[in-house]
Formats: sequence, C-alpha cells, structure tokens
Amino acid sequence: MYEAAHSEQMAAYRSLQQERADARHQKHMAFACDTAWQMVGFAEQAIKYREESDGAKVPKALYR
Repeated sequence: MYEAAHSEQMAAYRSLQQERADARHQKHMAFACDTAWQMVGFAEQAIKYREESDGAKVPKALYR
C-alpha cells in the first residue's frame, strides 16, 4: 500500500520535474536565439556603416 502510493507520488514528481526542465530549456533557448539575433543585427549595422563610410571605424555611439 505505502509502496504503491509512494511510486505514484514519485511518478507525478518526476513528471513535474521534467515539465519544469523543459520550460527552463525553452526559456534559455529563446534568450540565446534573441541574443544571437541582436548580434547579427549589430553586425549588419556595422557592415552597412562601413560600406557607406568607406571603411571608417564604427562610432561608439552606434553600439552603446
């Protein structure tokens, strides 16, 4: 009796634990993708600036 109840509780706990881990994984993946796309956007801005200014350095005001 006790073993059956305990195994049911552990199954429920492990299921909840897996759901939380999946949610955490999704949150971290979304953050990483967003950060990567921000870097790509900045790189594109820097390329555009350098093309328009004949290779001049990108001013700090652009990336701060």
